[in-house]
Amino acid sequence: MQTRRTITVVGCHAEGEVGDVIIGGVLPPAGASMYERMRTMERDHDHIRKLLICEPRGSVARHVNLITPAIRPDCDAGIIIMEPTEYPPMSGSNSMCAATVLRVLSGFSTISSNSMSLKRHPKTTTNNWPMCRG
Repeated sequence: MQTRRTITVVGCHAEGEVGDVIIGGVLPPAGASMYERMRTMERDHDHIRKLLICEPRGSVARHVNLITPAIRPDCDAGIIIMEPTEYPPMSGSNSMCAATVLRVLSGFSTISSNSMSLKRHPKTTTNNWPMCRG
């Protein structure tokens, strides 16, 4: 069977609450602010949320987060949160999941639980993020 589309998702959770993160295969929606991007995603691209959250791939307990390029210059990335019934503007557990995946993608892949120190892998840069560039 041949597929027409591939979406890359990293499995993640915060204390057991699933907050998987899309890192490839979905372009950022149009919008001048993150709120506008979230509304565009909800209005024009909701089939992606349904594809990833609804059965047979998902469940009512699964949330999915889309990482987008930042809009503001003082930010590294944007996040659009997709839950089974809505697109909430904020979620603590989903923010933790997205931030964790962003840290790993940007080369901070070793986290010491004792001191919370991060070790950067020298060959990985934020330019290598599969979703946020090009």
